[in-house]
Amino acid sequence: MDGCDARLVASHRGDDPGVNAIVIENGGINWTVLGLLFLEVVLLFALATPEHARNARASEARAAISVFGEDRAERALHFASTNFHRHIVEKNIEERSYQIFVPTDENRERAGRVGEMTPWLFVWVRDRLEGFWAMVLGIYHRAALLGFAMMIAVPVIWVSLVDGLVERKIRIFTDGVSTPVFYHGAKGVFSILLLAPLFILALPFSVSPSIWYAWLLILPIVIWVSSRNVQEL
Repeated sequence: MDGCDARLVASHRGDDPGVNAIVIENGGINWTVLGLLFLEVVLLFALATPEHARNARASEARAAISVFGEDRAERALHFASTNFHRHIVEKNIEERSYQIFVPTDENRERAGRVGEMTPWLFVWVRDRLEGFWAMVLGIYHRAALLGFAMMIAVPVIWVSLVDGLVERKIRIFTDGVSTPVFYHGAKGVFSILLLAPLFILALPFSVSPSIWYAWLLILPIVIWVSSRNVQEL
């Protein structure tokens, strides 16, 4: 058995330390992403007061008009309200959350002293649920604005990719050398940029819609650097 076959067998059995390191690294990244998303959900619920959610939505709606124009801002609001009603309200998800976490007066009376001792808790939970669902509506709004930004940025991303690959091919024919440091660095930044929208969508505070343009400005640059210095193709 030659070295290549031995490595394939070791990889299949899980004895290859290089493969195991990759698996552990990917598993660590996955758990990190899940942990950060869970933390954001906790913060979203803890900070989600109705007043905070309304102020954040109003601020982002005003900013969207200046960044995307009045027509697209109105379309984003319509998209958010329509899809929130279709996915959350019509399926009774919002109503069921109140039924689960906020007992009715009748159920509190049946609970006796327990229901009488913690009325403030149920009021707090109801306020947080109202703010939480208002913020979920804001996530739909941010997703619509991201869609508008992507429509503008896709041609730029495509040009960046093609230009980087052409320059790479020119380097090959002219005995040029690609830079592995730039390639691996850009690859790491690209992975972070792909995950960034998940965190931006769920941020529990007001976010300027111009952040999507900043994100999409960096993305083509990273793609160009990565494709220009790609090591294998």
